[in-house]
Amino acid sequence: MTILLAAITSIQPLSTDLYLPSMLSIAAFYETDMAHVQFTLTAFMLGFVVGQIIYGPFTDKYGRKPVMLISLGVYIFGTLICLFAGSIETLVLGRFFQAVGGSGPVIISRAVVRDRHKGAAAGKMLASMGFIMGFVPLIAPVIGGFIETYLGWRAHFYVFLGFGSMLILLVIFFLPETINKKTTEKLTPLGFVKIYDGLFASKVFRFFSARIGFGFGGLFAFITGSSYYMQTRFELTPKQFGFAFGSVVLGFMLGALLGGRLSGRLGLYKTIFVGTSLQIFGGISMFLLHNVGVFHVAQIAFPMFLYLLGNGIIMPQSQAGSMAEFPHKAGAASSLSGVVQVTFGAVTGALVGSLIEDYIFILPLVIMLISIANFYPSFRHRNDHLPEEL
Repeated sequence: MTILLAAITSIQPLSTDLYLPSMLSIAAFYETDMAHVQFTLTAFMLGFVVGQIIYGPFTDKYGRKPVMLISLGVYIFGTLICLFAGSIETLVLGRFFQAVGGSGPVIISRAVVRDRHKGAAAGKMLASMGFIMGFVPLIAPVIGGFIETYLGWRAHFYVFLGFGSMLILLVIFFLPETINKKTTEKLTPLGFVKIYDGLFASKVFRFFSARIGFGFGGLFAFITGSSYYMQTRFELTPKQFGFAFGSVVLGFMLGALLGGRLSGRLGLYKTIFVGTSLQIFGGISMFLLHNVGVFHVAQIAFPMFLYLLGNGIIMPQSQAGSMAEFPHKAGAASSLSGVVQVTFGAVTGALVGSLIEDYIFILPLVIMLISIANFYPSFRHRNDHLPEEL
């Protein structure tokens, strides 16, 4: 089950990371600037926001499996739009629909974990999923670099099409229905408000969802800006960029593995404090190295490795913590924490994407500021703990 859910949730990093080495080629093909191409990433995040708002309550009411199949169908529809896009605007539209569909498998998989586990046990399973899923952003840019070199940028979307089709078959034949008790809430606009209102009333939910948002905000700032930063500043080829990006992602994988071990010993709050401590060290060192005249790809790769090491610790544990108080509507809790996550990502991605061509220092600056903002609340709450029944 862990391997299956990890494969399902990897739809997000695959869809964002595989075509990063092709960003410059896409700009050249459509005769546009990098800001417009990077908006394909921002549109993807916006689509994730829309999708996650919808899917959570629906999966709590109608079950995990049928809603996941519908969402994967939407993902394939969006991929087909991208494949035949004749303009950058159509490509952006296709990416939006890709994300609306791709958000369902991600949030529903987390709800499946909460159906089966609680508290630290859920955090441990999500951490194991994160470690397995980490292989995707590790190898995706490397494979993407080779695809760009030998097949061209459109070939990436054939990979997305095949992956989405494979997931549909896996869900049909191998994913059981895990929801124990379906909600009876009416899915009207007022009903949606009532469902989500109770979540934000929880201090526990607010704390953990904010950690998810800040953590992902820094990650997506890097995803958005790393291609331009590395390929222009250090003149890396698409294949070299793929290897550099993949080496950084090792940090997330190791963090997920470490976080699963720490959460059982320290609890969720102290584990997250460890993660944010690594983040702030990575964020500050990245900004300082950029500004003291160091000129080597390691100046951004190693600090980002530390940031993602912390992120790998934080994200799975925060996802478990955000659902801890709401076993009866884990889908809605997973959705709303996901909305917070991708909203932060969309904002930081749009900021970095729109300014990096004129102000390349915006990337290390944003990551440093986010790491500082994420550290202070975790320092204040490091000695808190969840009740054992959660």
